[in-house]
Amino acid sequence: MDPLIQLALMGLLSVAAAGLAWRAIRLKHRLEWSERDRRRAADELNRRLSELFSLQELSYILSGSLQLERIVEQVVRYTMRFLDARGALLALALDGEGGGESGRSMLQVAAAEGVLAPLARRAIGSDDAGLVARSLTSDRLELVRDPSGAPTTLVAGLAVGSAAAVPLRAHGALVGTLVIADPRDGAFPPEDVRLLSTVATHAAIVIANARFFEHVRHAKEQWETAFDSLSEGIAVVDEAGRVRRANRSLATMLGVPIPGVIGRDLGEALLGPSSALPGLLAAVRQGGGAQPLAVRSSALGGGGGGGGGGGDVRSAFESAGERP
Repeated sequence: MDPLIQLALMGLLSVAAAGLAWRAIRLKHRLEWSERDRRRAADELNRRLSELFSLQELSYILSGSLQLERIVEQVVRYTMRFLDARGALLALALDGEGGGESGRSMLQVAAAEGVLAPLARRAIGSDDAGLVARSLTSDRLELVRDPSGAPTTLVAGLAVGSAAAVPLRAHGALVGTLVIADPRDGAFPPEDVRLLSTVATHAAIVIANARFFEHVRHAKEQWETAFDSLSEGIAVVDEAGRVRRANRSLATMLGVPIPGVIGRDLGEALLGPSSALPGLLAAVRQGGGAQPLAVRSSALGGGGGGGGGGGDVRSAFESAGERP
């Protein structure tokens, strides 16, 4: 073979070999990048699945409790876990506060974890320039991270590298604010922002319901205290005249414990076979104007229960009592 042709063929083979080697290297790098992407995607998927399960667990816990203290603690603890943050707090708006006069306390830190734990139970005034108080005037989640690396002030005397604050609103009313400090990598990616918003929306509704339940329970306790403290004997009866609730004074007059009064026919307990009280109840149920009833009862004996010559029954009915 001609040496020139042989040389040309060797050159072509060298070029082809170099091209194949370059393609092999590119394919190797591509495979390596694909493997990295696959691992990264797998890690992200596992993390999101873990967050989903944790979110379901949090929802189960919150839906099964009306204890406000337990609810806020769980919200803070799970939110820290979701975002792998160094600190979190939940501050509740004081009743009737959504703005507040200058210097007046409008927030109470109900739960705090991690680097924010020292803020637990702290009252925050409307004149505080930090992110926590400022978040109450916002309608959306606020992210703060100074590009220069300057710290972000949460409340007077405490700053962090980066933070997010989301106001908690339910049924059109401000409930409080949820604050997260120093998440992993110091940043809040879009998926974490969506997760935080989801937690905040659910938490706001549950907290609002728990606070309403506490108000109702407190009002009920006040009513029961006033009901039992009256010196007059009082009973709440159903449409048939049976006692549904009685105070201590009435039980003492009848000479039996309160449970012994419940379920008894009030007319028979007080007046025996008299038809005066049933007639009064019937008139009230029909919406007629009932005159106050004043009769002497042989069953009331000044606390002795049937002795002592009896006592007076004086009643003024405005309703038929509690309906079943």
